[in-house]
Amino acid sequence: MRRGGILVSVRVGDSDAARVQAVLDRYKPIDPVQRGADYRRDGWTTFDPTAPAYRPSQSEIDRMRREDLAA
Repeated sequence: MRRGGILVSVRVGDSDAARVQAVLDRYKPIDPVQRGADYRRDGWTTFDPTAPAYRPSQSEIDRMRREDLAA
């Protein structure tokens, strides 16, 4: 959250799972497990409420620019 992301958690019945997954996938989600591993590899160990905000990675900046151009 601190790095500009949004976490969405959804509890739905099995009959709605595929539809909800399709909606979430439409917005280019990140893999939270992979993202956490990336952060730990870069030296992150725990949340620091006094730390300054992080800048988005270059790939995130590029993605945001592409989305702006497509809109």
